[in-house]
Amino acid sequence: MTFKYKRKLIVAFISALANISILLAENPITVSPSGSPCSPDNLNSVDGEKCVVNKTLLTVTILTNRTEVSDIKELMGPELSGRCSGKIKLSRNESFFTDGPGNYSLESKCTWLIDGEGLLTRLYVDDFATECSWDHLYIYDGDSVHSNLLAVISGVIEKDNTTRKPMEIQGSNDKMLVHFYSDLAFNMSGFNISYKVGGCPRGGKSIECSGEGMCIDGVCTCNAFRKGLACEESICPNNCSTNGFCDPENHKCICKEEFAGNDCSQWKEMGYFEEISVHHVEGLARASASGIVSDSKIYIVGGYSFTDSPFVYAYNILNNSWTPYSTSGMDQPTSRHGHTVILYDETLIIFGGMTKDGAITNEIWGLNLTSMIWKQLVVQKTVCSAKLCGPLASVGHTMTLVNDKAYIIFGYSPVYGYLNTVQEYSIQNQEWTIVQTSGALIKGGFGHSGIHDVLSGRIFIYGGYISETSGTFILSNKVFSYDPKDRTWTLMTPSIYHRFHHVASVSNGLMLVFGGNAHNESEHSPHSKCCSASFSAYDLICDTWVEMEAPSASHMMPGIGLARNSHLVVQSPMPDDKLFRQIAYFFGGFDGQFKSDLFRFVPGECDSKVTKESCLTYYPGLKCVWNKSQKRCVPLSVATVEGTEKCLIQTRNLTEACSTITTCPTCLHTSFGCVWCTNNCQYGKCNGTKAVNRVDQCDLGDASTCRLLHTCTACHTELYCRWEQDQRCYTYIRKYENRVEKIHLDADEQICDVPCSERTTCSNCTQGHCMWCSSLQRCVDKNGYIPSFPFGTCREWTTSELKCKHPVEGSICGSYRTCDQCREDPGCGWCDDGTGTGIGRCMDGGLSGPMIEKNTIWEVDSDKCPLERWYFTSCPVCQCNGHSYCEPGTSECKQPCRNLTEGPNCQTCVQGYFGNPVNGGNCTACSCNGHGTQCHRDTGRCFCTTKGIIGDKCDRCDTTNQYQGDPASPSGSCFYMLAIDYQFTFNLSKKEDRFYTQINFKNTPPKTDLDVDFMIISSIEAKMNISYRTGKGEEKFIVENETFTVNKARFLRSEYSFGNEENTTFYVYVYGFNSPLWIQVVNIFIRYDMCCFSFLSFSLPSSFTLFLGLSFYSLYSLSYFFSLFRFIKVICGKREKE
Repeated sequence: MTFKYKRKLIVAFISALANISILLAENPITVSPSGSPCSPDNLNSVDGEKCVVNKTLLTVTILTNRTEVSDIKELMGPELSGRCSGKIKLSRNESFFTDGPGNYSLESKCTWLIDGEGLLTRLYVDDFATECSWDHLYIYDGDSVHSNLLAVISGVIEKDNTTRKPMEIQGSNDKMLVHFYSDLAFNMSGFNISYKVGGCPRGGKSIECSGEGMCIDGVCTCNAFRKGLACEESICPNNCSTNGFCDPENHKCICKEEFAGNDCSQWKEMGYFEEISVHHVEGLARASASGIVSDSKIYIVGGYSFTDSPFVYAYNILNNSWTPYSTSGMDQPTSRHGHTVILYDETLIIFGGMTKDGAITNEIWGLNLTSMIWKQLVVQKTVCSAKLCGPLASVGHTMTLVNDKAYIIFGYSPVYGYLNTVQEYSIQNQEWTIVQTSGALIKGGFGHSGIHDVLSGRIFIYGGYISETSGTFILSNKVFSYDPKDRTWTLMTPSIYHRFHHVASVSNGLMLVFGGNAHNESEHSPHSKCCSASFSAYDLICDTWVEMEAPSASHMMPGIGLARNSHLVVQSPMPDDKLFRQIAYFFGGFDGQFKSDLFRFVPGECDSKVTKESCLTYYPGLKCVWNKSQKRCVPLSVATVEGTEKCLIQTRNLTEACSTITTCPTCLHTSFGCVWCTNNCQYGKCNGTKAVNRVDQCDLGDASTCRLLHTCTACHTELYCRWEQDQRCYTYIRKYENRVEKIHLDADEQICDVPCSERTTCSNCTQGHCMWCSSLQRCVDKNGYIPSFPFGTCREWTTSELKCKHPVEGSICGSYRTCDQCREDPGCGWCDDGTGTGIGRCMDGGLSGPMIEKNTIWEVDSDKCPLERWYFTSCPVCQCNGHSYCEPGTSECKQPCRNLTEGPNCQTCVQGYFGNPVNGGNCTACSCNGHGTQCHRDTGRCFCTTKGIIGDKCDRCDTTNQYQGDPASPSGSCFYMLAIDYQFTFNLSKKEDRFYTQINFKNTPPKTDLDVDFMIISSIEAKMNISYRTGKGEEKFIVENETFTVNKARFLRSEYSFGNEENTTFYVYVYGFNSPLWIQVVNIFIRYDMCCFSFLSFSLPSSFTLFLGLSFYSLYSLSYFFSLFRFIKVICGKREKE
């Protein structure tokens, strides 16, 4: 055993012990009193209080038992029961909870409710690791899921991380509901969250107020020379880095002219980050908003947050203030996120996005910034591409203004999936065009960034969440440039970072990229994060990337967590700047909580570099170039066209870059100088084959865009594409007169299922390539989860119809039949009917009681259930499902149960009956046509007792296996037809054979000159009847109720009618046995002139034969053979004597 493995076991063992201790601390167990005080060795009761263990200190404390849990499994909690499940009420003033030891289980679901009893609770999220964007922890400001959300956390949070800092969450309610849900894919180490009722901020430290102040009523009073909510910051950090002096009166550093930052550690000439301090603005926090700058104001439009807030805010750069705007107009856009905004002629234009109810729109709105009046803009003319016509509804696209045209690139559509389209909107002409682009082939995606480079005239697209196939995606690191003039795409140099929901801005020849979601599903390391604070630059002139110094806590106040995604960036000119620099302002975003902070990046200067090499590798937030004649390093913005060097010689491996390209058109449209060589891409020239240098020389199938379309509806927007059963889009081509051409398909060949977004029930949703979000009652494409729920707002989902929960009276809660099922759902509670028998109803609610929705607002409605009969985190003690009562003072149901039920909780039907007796349900007698006494207790499907009878009600014969008859008629049954000269084997040792107690055979001798000798052998004692019927006569019995293991009989042709119209049929009924067993039947037909026979053998080996092996069975078969031989010899001997 390796040291690493041993260490893991030791850590797991200690973790298990620690989890036991905290569960004991949360849910104290009464132990036998002995009068001894509490100690680690003695957990006995003291003065009516209970001894408990503290998980952190592994010490013992005295606590009064306030837990609601009612059984030992619940008392120990989900950790010790082996999985995360149910609801637990935490009543201690200070403690912590976890998902359990080790990695959390797949498809976990558990809920904790903290009751502060009048005081606010503060959560401290120090260590957290779940699958990014899929496994979430939900924190509600109240006692139900209908309370306001405070946070939705996923991904990795590390205690020592300076960018995504440990979270502290406090609501405005004295109760807090915490719910965790994980899906069926990856699982990680989970979380350990501490809390304190009335607690103060810790600032990422292990003690309140960072040990630098005093906690008074949940607020830190800091020591001298400390500041911050948690006293986590020195008023003058790092002694102002000796680059300034401390101003104790205003609690900040006063930096020297050439320095900036919270601690004066940043050289201004290198570019610097700066936090903009403004007072807290209610409702400002948001993500996936969009913004523009006009007249020294930053306009923030829309965005998503957990609470309603004004649609438009403006930040005044000059006076450092925020203002919510009240807009007017007959119609106004509804709240939305993932939309885009541009400014055109003092009109703010927004397009697309997702509204609060999940609908993705194609609306175009204009806001006049002078009158602040909204107007919906109407497209007067539309130019389609094949069958695709705009405006296409989308979310997560980019919109870039070039002259008087807006270019809407990519995005996610509820109908077509991930778009790879360019939509061109002519604002002056109000004309909308779906552009037919050329050049590099591009797959659809969303969450990318887009900027317009004025110098080249091109639009640069970077990153994004890209559709690879109909069921898979990747995060992109690619850069593409789009030329609006010739409508051509070109592949540029990729970044080392794959990301989406980042932002990009232009700064004098550079594209600056900050933040985003960098998580790939194939990565599990801390380096693959939901929220990033990385800062990089793409050189638009030299087609190269460079890593920039990311902002840190020393640059700004430590309380601001810099890692984020879904934020926005806008640019404003630096006042009176001769270098024409643009300041980038970053706002908002999401890191589990919505952010409202505003900070900026100010580009530096170039003139400190005195050599060409240092100049061309220097990136102070703008592009520096070398003036050859003056031998100076200057910004690109003031450089002359001639006499300037802009780039060093490229050192990139272009051969490798070309070799990764797999399509001919893309190969011919790169910045690398690639050529297409028959079926691969090479740099510069081909080796041994003729190079393809033009797209019109590419193979027609290889140059087709059909392969880029990953939904049926998108595929069928092209006339020559068709969607096939393997979930792929194919190009249809043909050879015609020595040329290859595409085939235009008929409309009836291009039919698709209903899009997921148009399916309204779980059943029809999960029957398609869709997933159903049960908490929101919405259907989305399986590959559309991330764009549909970017902030984890879907609390639970499924792709299986078997897991569909069907609403009762409009509520999912009504579908749960038992209190235990109800308690698993964080949004449901149980209303006991008051009889004390366990009957009740599951309904929407929280700890305070059942709830009802009125005008989109949820409120407690005690009329639905009296509060004394309401259960949210526990269940009534007595759970007899209405079929019994509990013994006084116990949870044990009095036996026997009534109403044909049985079980500890009277939860199942007795044998011979079926149904769902839980919660007062009924049991119904099995209906098996007299061929069975038992049936499946849930479905009523009969367990037939006669071999060969099948059907839910034992009403059919197994004709496939040669059984005939009519078991549904009175006294009817099924018989196996005995054939001549064949041997058969029947195996009744299987589990499903355990109900058989009878098997029937019949045979009609076909020849007039044969007598029939009959022999039957059973491995165990059984009973037998033998009868016959001649023609249509009555059935007459020869042998009745005979117990046997071996039986021999002879049927003479002289006594029975064989081989004519009145032919005789013999019936053999074997019954009264229990499987496993085997039965062997032999029919021997005897001629008087020779000893000639054939036989038929039925072999039903017992289960013990299977276990003892072939040798035993072979010996037994040999014994049988000799018995049979002696039987035949006797018969033949008699014939010879005759």
